[in-house]
Amino acid sequence: MRRSISSAGGAAISGIPVERFFVRMVTIDARGCRPRQAVEPDAIFAFEAEQGRVRQGDAVFFHFGWDRFWDDPATFLADWPGLSRQASELLVERGARIVGSDCLSIDCFGSEDFPAHNTLLSAGILIGENFARLGDLPPRCFLISLPLAIEGGTGSPLRAVALVEG
Repeated sequence: MRRSISSAGGAAISGIPVERFFVRMVTIDARGCRPRQAVEPDAIFAFEAEQGRVRQGDAVFFHFGWDRFWDDPATFLADWPGLSRQASELLVERGARIVGSDCLSIDCFGSEDFPAHNTLLSAGILIGENFARLGDLPPRCFLISLPLAIEGGTGSPLRAVALVEG
């Protein structure tokens, strides 16, 4: 599986209550980002103006369209976009439960200080990476993401399912 989830502060994924993995999900279209570009708070505000505010407990995912490169490792493994520290701080303020994307990391390629990881994980927010088919989802749905209960592991591959109203 290409999808994975990471836990906060080195917490073992096996110790996270399973109910944290059942959550309303919002998907923000970030396909306009250039390689190595960081999403800024304006993208979140624009989404909220159109779709409603991100709520406490939401999973917030960014669809960069990077999953289209999975069959091209030379492209997929380099230059992906990510989140800025300011966008991550806004998601902390909003009370997001999980933040993720379809890229290899939530931080931009080449990051040396990992602002998104550090900001989100220090606030207890789980990070999801390498998610597939985010572009097939409506702006709001329900996410079930079930990681393996790896004893002592801070991350895990997972089975992710989006429940979408008919």
